[in-house]
Amino acid sequence: MTRKDYELIAKAIYGSLIQSGSLEWQERFTEQHRITARHIANALERTNPRYDRERFLTACGVLTNTKEV
Repeated sequence: MTRKDYELIAKAIYGSLIQSGSLEWQERFTEQHRITARHIANALERTNPRYDRERFLTACGVLTNTKEV
């Protein structure tokens, strides 16, 4: 896969974040978003020795300045 492919996947994951009026629902969705992004990051990491997991998770909206949100 190319960097463009990783960027496309990360953009799609980031775009899946939605806002809801229900705080309870939003918290559950946000946690599921993190879990999904990490699982995809794990799979991509196994495919490329030069893969930058931190950069990918940041692009997905899961990490900000190496701190998980």
